[in-house]
Amino acid sequence: MDSDRKHLIVLTFGNDAPSTSFRWFKFRENFANQNVEVLFTPAKGFCDFDSLERYDVVVLQKTMLPRQQVKQIRKKARRFLYDVDDRIWLRPGIPYRGWSRWKIERRMKTICDQVDGCLSANSWIASDLVKFGGKSSVVPMSIDSSVWHYQVPDSEPVVIGWTGGPKNLVFLEKILPAIDQILRAYPGARFVVHSGKDPEWSSIEYTYEPFIAGREPEVL
Repeated sequence: MDSDRKHLIVLTFGNDAPSTSFRWFKFRENFANQNVEVLFTPAKGFCDFDSLERYDVVVLQKTMLPRQQVKQIRKKARRFLYDVDDRIWLRPGIPYRGWSRWKIERRMKTICDQVDGCLSANSWIASDLVKFGGKSSVVPMSIDSSVWHYQVPDSEPVVIGWTGGPKNLVFLEKILPAIDQILRAYPGARFVVHSGKDPEWSSIEYTYEPFIAGREPEVL
C-alpha cells in the first residue's frame, strides 16, 4: 500500500443497502480528495481477518456480527469503529424477547466493548450505545442538496408522503386513523407511501411508490 495514503476498510451492512449508500458511498470523492483510500466489503461472510492489519481504520457498519468474529477483527485492526444509523438491535412491532433479546444485547455489548468508538446518526442511538457500554459520537446523516431539492408548484394538490424501510411501516400504521381524518377533511389531498414493500392497506386510500435505488430524490 502507498505509505503516503491513509487506508480505510468499511465492513458494510450490504453494498446495496440504502444506509450504506447514504452513510458511506456518497463520501467516496471526499475521501479521495483527502488522500484516503476506502474499500467497501459486506460484513456478513467476511473472513479475511489478516488483511485488516493493512488498514489504518476498520469500520463495522451497522451489522451485529457474532462475538467471535468481532473479537477477531479487534485482534487485527489498528483502530476499530462501529457505525450505526438506526436502532438495529430493536425490532419494530414485535420486540425481541427471551433468548433472542439476550443474544442480541450480548452481541451489542461485545461490539461496544471491543471497538475504539461508536459513530451514531443521532443522540437517541448514541444513548443506546452508551447503555451497551460504548463511547459514542454523533455523526448526523446528511444529504446532497444538489440532488435533494424540490420546489412545490402552487397548482399541485397537497401530497402527504411517507418514505422508509418496510420494517418501519408498523410505526406508520399506528397513525393511519389520523391520516384518514385529514384526507377526509381535505378531499384534494393525497397520501403516498414510498417503501420497498406495499403495505396493502384496505383501511385508507393511498398511492404506493416502490423503492428503486437512485430514484429517491425524484419520488420525494
